[in-house]
Amino acid sequence: MISSLLRQHLKKDNCLLIGVGNILCGDDGFGPQVIQRLKGKTSLHLLDAGTAPENMLGPILNLAPKVVVIVDAVSLNAPIGSLHWLAPDELDGGSISTHAPSLDLLVSYIQQYNPGSQMYILGAVPSSTRLGDNISDELKQAAEKLVSIIAELFPAEEDITPNSDNNHNKKCTNLP
Repeated sequence: MISSLLRQHLKKDNCLLIGVGNILCGDDGFGPQVIQRLKGKTSLHLLDAGTAPENMLGPILNLAPKVVVIVDAVSLNAPIGSLHWLAPDELDGGSISTHAPSLDLLVSYIQQYNPGSQMYILGAVPSSTRLGDNISDELKQAAEKLVSIIAELFPAEEDITPNSDNNHNKKCTNLP
């Protein structure tokens, strides 16, 4: 299901994934962990916003993404580690996000200053978000699954050098 939603809503051009969370608080680090694992594996724009996503408004607005997906831990009455695709209005005042005020503020600003952008929350249900806990096996598996799906749907463009074999069919992105 997540794969078909990603395929339906994300486009290769001008899509931003924002990881939100605290890596020191167990499953709350889901968003940043997904972003870190995706580096070098996808052509989508990536941003690790940590625990203060509202502080990343400048870089986000400079990019002016058409689609913004916030990757975060979300408190839902669902199995631990399950992945959920939500619209921002489903935050219901932030009650499902582990970063309620910050996400509400970020969503509001992006919608105000980047009108027309589509926004979504891609969340995983956490087990524990206590300070000092490690990320649970369920959320490690959810992160691996999500990274695999995104990397397959939106693979990184190959970088080549002038001396590489079989260059004639590859896009040149980092030539000296």
